[in-house]
Amino acid sequence: MKYAGFWRRFGAYWIDGIVMLPLIGIAYFFDGRTRLFHFYWLLPGEALGIWYSVYLVAIHGGTPGKLLLNTKIVMLDGSPITFKAATIRYSVLFGLSLASSVGMAMACLAMTDDQYFSLNYFNRNVVLMRLTPSWYRTVSILSQVWIWSEFITMMFNKKRRAIHDFIAGTVVVDTSELMPNHDSYKVSGESLSAIMSGAPPDYSKYSEEKLRQVLTRIDKERFPDRVLEIEARLMKFPNKSACL
Repeated sequence: MKYAGFWRRFGAYWIDGIVMLPLIGIAYFFDGRTRLFHFYWLLPGEALGIWYSVYLVAIHGGTPGKLLLNTKIVMLDGSPITFKAATIRYSVLFGLSLASSVGMAMACLAMTDDQYFSLNYFNRNVVLMRLTPSWYRTVSILSQVWIWSEFITMMFNKKRRAIHDFIAGTVVVDTSELMPNHDSYKVSGESLSAIMSGAPPDYSKYSEEKLRQVLTRIDKERFPDRVLEIEARLMKFPNKSACL
């Protein structure tokens, strides 16, 4: 396996941040319309984080940022990452994010509507920060320490593993030199929307050779339905010899 380098992983982190930018616009819009935005957004926001950092990782081997840069998260032995590993990988950041969201929700509950809407966006958030519980600042510091410790750790080991990789037993590999016909999405245009929706590949557009290559690489235990579809499509080609 060829391991993904530091700068590629660092770049993937920022690309994921750009992908999530629309949420900042949504937050800005609703923040000015209801005092309880942080309270209402608590569970949906955390659920979105789980979907993005656990579900997409477990199903596709990475977030859009990683896949755009031709990297993929796998287990140490090179096998596809499991849901358990993806969950463990995100667990620390999830805990810190949840605590931070709870703190902001508590702060907005401590204000009245008159106080809230009398302030502009900047001053409103200054007041909210002052009203957060005493432990909120500690959580914020720990979040920053965790994120930057991840990058520092990557710089000092040959496999460029972050702390969460050591905890979950995973590693990020470079897929740019793999054959282009493997069973993963090329993240561009239509394929990016496929990743975000969790949709399977459109095998009707695959050639016989490409289908056979996919069949040799796909995780048959994780994607039995896809295996059956590929085998069925191979049977339609003139050469119907041995489907795996």
